[in-house]
Amino acid sequence: MLAFSNGIILYSSLFGSEETKNLLVRPVQPEYIFLSSYNMAILFSSWAFLFLAAPLMAGFGVSHNLPLLFYGYVALYFLLFLIIPASLGAILCLLVTRFLPKKRRTFMALMIILAVSFGGYKYLQVKELREKAVPLSQKWVEELFAKMEFSKSHFYPSYWLSEGILAASSGDYERANFLLVFVLGNGLFFLTLSFALASWFYRPTFNMIQSMGNQKILSNNKGVSRFLEWLFAPFSKPLAQMLIKDTKTFFRDPVQWSQLFIFLGLLTLYILNVRRLEYHLAKGTWKVLVTYLNLMAVSLTLATFTGRFVFPQVSLEGKRLWILGVFPITRRSILNGKFYFSFGLTFILSELIMGLSCWMLLVPWSMVIANMILMGLICIGLSGLAVGLGAIYPDFQQENPSKIVAGFGGTLNLIVNLIFVISLVVLQFFPFYFWANGSLEANEFYFYLGLSFLISILITLVITLLPLEWGKRVFEKIEI
Repeated sequence: MLAFSNGIILYSSLFGSEETKNLLVRPVQPEYIFLSSYNMAILFSSWAFLFLAAPLMAGFGVSHNLPLLFYGYVALYFLLFLIIPASLGAILCLLVTRFLPKKRRTFMALMIILAVSFGGYKYLQVKELREKAVPLSQKWVEELFAKMEFSKSHFYPSYWLSEGILAASSGDYERANFLLVFVLGNGLFFLTLSFALASWFYRPTFNMIQSMGNQKILSNNKGVSRFLEWLFAPFSKPLAQMLIKDTKTFFRDPVQWSQLFIFLGLLTLYILNVRRLEYHLAKGTWKVLVTYLNLMAVSLTLATFTGRFVFPQVSLEGKRLWILGVFPITRRSILNGKFYFSFGLTFILSELIMGLSCWMLLVPWSMVIANMILMGLICIGLSGLAVGLGAIYPDFQQENPSKIVAGFGGTLNLIVNLIFVISLVVLQFFPFYFWANGSLEANEFYFYLGLSFLISILITLVITLLPLEWGKRVFEKIEI
């Protein structure tokens, strides 16, 4: 995943960024442009790995009373390990674009099919265990690890990482140092190889891709265009055209949809296996807890998406803003269109996943309906906040979405998103939790549930309308 994520981000940065186009006409060696994009790709593709792994290592260290030196080894191992998948992703990106420029989508589709096929094969192997042993029993766990023995190959960088950390935890610093240098050596080797490939292939590949054009881009697909026109038919024609433009722009950029679908795909994979963990057989309070943790996970994923990709939309219009000025549509309607697009996309995806979660957990219909309504409110609030703050704090001089998000407006949007999501989920969680453990009678439960919905609706209205209306006023006054 790290290698593919780096490859996708690096491709977008190297071959689709205006910044790299400007750098290539200046007296800068192409391999140094590659290194700049490489550093940015490794930063944005690896933060989730560090965010998830750091608490696990901290918990492991605390539970085993390990010295501070262990945490230093962990930090070094993680930082050096990330060089390997990032470099492999860069090598794959450069080779595919160089030798398969017209078939890179076919290649990516083939790789996805192979990955899904391999995952399906392993899934069927694990499924057989259910017939042989009770899930999560000692025999079941031993059989499962036996099926996953391939992942412990000595040739995998993940093996070097895990063995090095275990050596550091046991006080075997000689082995820990050896494996650390081994990880560093391999990382530098693959980084040097990717640097050499960039010096040989990057500029000619860039020129070749730019000269090829886009004969089969999404806008020329009549079937897709007709479907989008039918989908947005209820809106006025100018607004419908804006929505079609935003939809096509979104799906043309693999950096946007790939990361969203990877996160949601992982959540879906987890939810599909909820019954194998027997959460649907848990007591009422545990079932409520798992349901709302799933809701929180989906909501935070959407918060990340709107903050990363919806917030910069107004700023990315940039130099094209004058075109919108002569378009037969008001600026308020432009922001409305971006809000509708964000809400529609997040609402459809989140409702499907939460519906699947409720079905797998066999929760009562009252909780299903409450979850669906709350998910809709969260989608409205996140979309309104991202579009509104994006219009209040635009940066028309910057064309890199990552740098736009890193500004004051993007940081404020992220913080408010987190507070908003946590507040709404917690408000609805407590009535169901106390009802499940018997602390509330039916009448009391419905009263507190209704009160939580009332407060949630009021919070959503404030979070949505206040920044959106303020953003419209600011956007109307911006000079082209």
